[in-house]
Amino acid sequence: MKQQNELLPDKAFEVRQTADGSQTLYSDRVQEHYHSTFGALQESRHIFIQAGLLEAHRRKTSGLQAAGNNQTAATALTTEATQATRTTQVAGKTKSAEATQVAGTARSSNLPLKVFELGLGTGLNALLTMLEAGNLQLNLSYDCIEAYPLSPDLVQALNFPALFSEQDQKKAAAVLDFIHATEWNVRHTDPASHTRFTKFRGDFTSFEPTERYDLVYWDAFSPEKQAEMWTEELFASMYEHMETGGILVSYCAKGEIRRRLQRAGFGVERLQGPPGKREIIRAVKL
Repeated sequence: MKQQNELLPDKAFEVRQTADGSQTLYSDRVQEHYHSTFGALQESRHIFIQAGLLEAHRRKTSGLQAAGNNQTAATALTTEATQATRTTQVAGKTKSAEATQVAGTARSSNLPLKVFELGLGTGLNALLTMLEAGNLQLNLSYDCIEAYPLSPDLVQALNFPALFSEQDQKKAAAVLDFIHATEWNVRHTDPASHTRFTKFRGDFTSFEPTERYDLVYWDAFSPEKQAEMWTEELFASMYEHMETGGILVSYCAKGEIRRRLQRAGFGVERLQGPPGKREIIRAVKL
């Protein structure tokens, strides 16, 4: 059996083009594609960015704004005399409630967000997340685990940077190189996206996270191919390592998987899937 400290040979994979023009890999080891053949790029964007990252960011921003609104309401109870004194002290430079809310909204763009990905794979999900987090000015921390890393030649053959606009290709190439070239089990900071990034080498079934995450990408191979990655016990373990209100997203919407997530404590909703897939899952830690 192949040891986890070895790279699988490139001949164990085949680079294949998907319907949206992006590339994926077919693994002879598990006899399954890494991404949807209907579109690798659009699948990752639909599930992990739109249903995952952007929703987690929206919820965190809404939470901060709600806290700001509560603080504004409390401030309104201050007596008129105290308000007058404060106005005198700052010589007409006091902030209105509206200005306070605007400032709070601006700060929310730099919210800390901790992401965990089960299965680094080709690095496409990590690449899209880091680039989008940069656009949103998120304070991003990204952890992932992979038992069977890909060779640099395979990653290069996928040519992911070519999927981006000409002005963004250089940055995408730099981030992707950082993702795959950094040392394992050590926290790094990517100079291009400013993301704190750690990739763990090993088997997730024996992995014990040390962080609490806001967002989880559950992107293992299918339950038919990797049944050990879809157990109720693993879902329950991840539940304990997520923040309240944290989101878990996955392409797999099978009824038994939904029930296992629910038994582990999650609230589960089915969302419309990307092209070629009817539904996906978004689970929330209650």
